[in-house]
Amino acid sequence: MEFNLIKGGSRKRYLSKYKREYIDLSRKEGYSYDAIGSYIGITATAARNLESKGGDSGWNWKGNFE
Repeated sequence: MEFNLIKGGSRKRYLSKYKREYIDLSRKEGYSYDAIGSYIGITATAARNLESKGGDSGWNWKGNFE
């Protein structure tokens, strides 16, 4: 189910961890951000930004940095 959502370019927040993991593994295999993004329905820039965010960005639900 998650695979189809990711391939379809879904922006559901809970999928971010799976996308980050996929991007990390794909980069280790030598794929470009453009190729990765095309495969999972996001832009190369979005793939790069998603990877750089890593885990918790420090943003809380109130919209403030902790």
